[in-house]
Amino acid sequence: MGIPIWVIFLFLVVIYIGIKRCFTRRIKVKRLIILPALFFILSIHKLTLIFQTMPLTILAWTIGVLIGIGFGCLHVKNKIIYVDKENMLVEIPGDWTMLLLIISIFAIEFIIHYAEAVSPLLAQTMWFYLSTIFISGLIIGTVFGRNGSYFYKFLKVKNQFQYEN
Repeated sequence: MGIPIWVIFLFLVVIYIGIKRCFTRRIKVKRLIILPALFFILSIHKLTLIFQTMPLTILAWTIGVLIGIGFGCLHVKNKIIYVDKENMLVEIPGDWTMLLLIISIFAIEFIIHYAEAVSPLLAQTMWFYLSTIFISGLIIGTVFGRNGSYFYKFLKVKNQFQYEN
């Protein structure tokens, strides 16, 4: 049983996207909202359909989200962004965070599906449920905190084009 070729191709695409995020870029403000919304939907899907929705798994996910939001906010707290209100653009400094997040998401999904295929009994243990759902919450929370902080900085800017620290 080997790794399918499409998974290797997907991994290379994920690495490419992550590397592009290491460089300063201009994005539309709506992307600051769309990415966390997409991650949130995927995370809720995982919580409700793949894992057993129990108070303990919801608690693990919520704790992960809250810790992640804190990490995300702290990570961009002192970052300087440039805002173009007229065109609804934000220039975000590049960093390795998104590369790390993207690789983490890929790795977690790979591990979950690998464990389910190789050892279904392991994949059904409470430890497996709680750790993977906590990590999933941590990732979504980090994206929420990061993008939410950038969006807040965008809203604080009053002039057409200026930077916000």
